[in-house]
Amino acid sequence: MPKSNKKKQKRVIVSKLKGAKLYWYIYKQLGKLDTKDKKTKNLTSAEKRKIVKEQLFPKFKEGLKSAKELKDASKEILEARFNDDECNPLFIPTEDLIFIPFYEIDAYIKKLPPCIDVIVNSGIYGVSEMFNTDNYNYYGNGVKDIVETLREEFGNDSPANYFNGIVKLKEGSKNNGKSENYYVEYILYIGDEPVDSDTPVEYKLSKKQEKKKDEVQEIITAKIKKLKPEGEVLKKRKAKKDTIELEAEKQSQKLQKIEPKELPKISSENLKKQLAAIRGEEPKKETNRLKSLLDRVREQNK
Repeated sequence: MPKSNKKKQKRVIVSKLKGAKLYWYIYKQLGKLDTKDKKTKNLTSAEKRKIVKEQLFPKFKEGLKSAKELKDASKEILEARFNDDECNPLFIPTEDLIFIPFYEIDAYIKKLPPCIDVIVNSGIYGVSEMFNTDNYNYYGNGVKDIVETLREEFGNDSPANYFNGIVKLKEGSKNNGKSENYYVEYILYIGDEPVDSDTPVEYKLSKKQEKKKDEVQEIITAKIKKLKPEGEVLKKRKAKKDTIELEAEKQSQKLQKIEPKELPKISSENLKKQLAAIRGEEPKKETNRLKSLLDRVREQNK
């Protein structure tokens, strides 16, 4: 009987794979699963290598027990990806973009889907280059430098200075609703005044897109909770707020107990400062000073 020219495909014993052979086996299997996924854009070679290098290979570098083990881990990663609609800045929930204290901007950028183009703009205090949240780095993308500069200027946690995320159209791009044509620009507000243009792009969503937006926002919220759980930032913020309010109440009660005859013993300057702290006048004074500074800078730049 004549021998068949067809080469029999060797069965891979995954438990024996090590090193480079294991790496490329994982890469190949990930690619096969990705090709079957019709809901999401297929990964590029660079994206697959990144997933294998940073997530899958470290997990299985000591060896695989079975092919199913790898398949389940790969599926979990693929299912967590954001599709083209979910990567559209026009669909991001508004509450995730506005009134962000400058010292919390890092946490809010990390809450965005890992596929959004972003710029952080604090005017004379620093402007970042455009970066994508997929490879965002607090130190490498210049955000840390901006935050530290703002700390030096406004103090450690001034609530009067915040960022608003504005969805804008990329220069030279068509305003057609496609995700790749838009980006989020976080603009610093000093008091309630933006340091740069805060005019968002105007794009009228169709009824179909409005429905998609609602669906996507639910997906984004669920995925963000899974991928980027809330850290201690909001807890610390609430605790600090409670502490400030409690201290203000104590100061208020203390001042109310002062007898008129005791008033001369208290420095009038010190009393003014305490009253200003309780009434919230100090932040307003600082805001006015900074507005004047910005006006002078803008005048010089004309």
